[in-house]
Amino acid sequence: MCDTAISEEVSIFFIENPMLDLMVNDPDRLLIEKYKLELGMACLASPEQIPIMDDIYNTEGTLATPGGSALNSARTCNFTLKKSGKGKVAFMGSIGDDNKGRTLVNCLASDGITEVMYRAENSKTATCAVVVYRKERTLCCALEACTKLPTSHLIENWVRNVTSLILGLRQSCEIPLHNCLFHLQQ
Repeated sequence: MCDTAISEEVSIFFIENPMLDLMVNDPDRLLIEKYKLELGMACLASPEQIPIMDDIYNTEGTLATPGGSALNSARTCNFTLKKSGKGKVAFMGSIGDDNKGRTLVNCLASDGITEVMYRAENSKTATCAVVVYRKERTLCCALEACTKLPTSHLIENWVRNVTSLILGLRQSCEIPLHNCLFHLQQ
């Protein structure tokens, strides 16, 4: 079960893999060289690259923002709905029970998005290192906890009377798509 009670006023409910994007400038290419990143590339982190997430998270001047395609869309929808004064956005996904997960949840709370996160024990919150050299971005992602959303969490925390459902789960998620479709039909 999650920590957040969901109000009946949720109009758009997003379910996907949340990440914490960690953006840092790398003017001397030190991170790019240390972690053998290819300038301008986007990749899943290799075991040797995973430590970049903590290096960047603990670097002064790092910008930490919620990320992942559906979470970016949820934040945009929420911004639009707040301006119109109609509806509310909720987001479900899986994060680690760690500082990065708490940072992500705090960002969502400050944006006014209802979070319905599963806290995966013994797993770290998914992160994406965004290393900027001049104007070029290099992305290196560690999926970790975002792939651990169990079917039981979805069923226990289902938002009823929602106007729109945005489902963007990847194949790596533990929830088979047929379970989601079955639940929607009930």
